Amino acid sequence: MDAALGGPPLAGNESPGPILAVLTMNTIAGPGAASGLDLERYVREELANLGPIGNNVMIEPATIGGAAALIARGPLGFGKSRAAYLLADDALYVLFNDPIHADQAEIQADADLIWNTVTGSLTFFDVPAVDIVTPGGTPPGNQG
Repeated sequence: MDAALGGPPLAGNESPGPILAVLTMNTIAGPGAASGLDLERYVREELANLGPIGNNVMIEPATIGGAAALIARGPLGFGKSRAAYLLADDALYVLFNDPIHADQAEIQADADLIWNTVTGSLTFFDVPAVDIVTPGGTPPGNQG
């Protein structure tokens, strides 16, 4: 899922509708694949991969759409970026929000608008139970 918030040209910008903020949501591990995952450990390892930049990112716990989440805020993109790492039904998602040219207050406000709209309305539905078949054709746990 990707969303971009466009708007009227800002002073000095001649483009016909610049992108002011972006929001993306990606599945990192599908349903069941994140079973037993320690979310905080995962996020800290991701930030460590950023090198010194990761030291300037703050993490706070949250609940989004009824799912446990950790929100990372800091220099993850163009400006005052934020990423929410969510665990829902043993699946891991990342929701990333980045204001373009965050030094302008109206753009930061637009980034906040798209973030608050999505995080305030996101809903995770229960994943239906399905049989998982291994490449050998045998359901897990029945290899004996």
